Amino acid sequence: MTTVRIAITVPTADGAGRRPTGTLSWSPTKRRNEAGDLILPAPFNATVTDPPGTVEVAPTGAGWAWQVIERLTGGSPHKRILAVPDSAETVDYADLVEVDPATLDPVAEPEAAWWAALTNVGTYATDPDDPDALLVTTVTAQTDPADDDALVLVGE
Repeated sequence: MTTVRIAITVPTADGAGRRPTGTLSWSPTKRRNEAGDLILPAPFNATVTDPPGTVEVAPTGAGWAWQVIERLTGGSPHKRILAVPDSAETVDYADLVEVDPATLDPVAEPEAAWWAALTNVGTYATDPDDPDALLVTTVTAQTDPADDDALVLVGE
């Protein structure tokens, strides 16, 4: 079993945030066989508490994941399909990987806005001497007049 720490914060006007009340409904996405024991996809609820509480869940395996429906006071229900690692240490609910329900592959993260903007103003390639660096050509760079810490890239 893996222990998952459930820490959820709702923003507040003062920026401090608060812990909401509600439940997380956990259910396996399908029935499975564990050492001859048929495990049915019956849900159970975990209460969201302050301070954050924990829940013990089976690590996901081949062909199934956890479906979690977040029901928090003041919000609409939100469904997530999650992979849970087999871990001896506590993992944070926020760090669980969302997976595609059809393939159970990790969901791709959205493309960063800066990357999309970069492709519109120039060409780029990974630096062969440093795989963590990006070489950009056919752009002019200048400091943003409104923010000295920002760089503006302009296509030529």
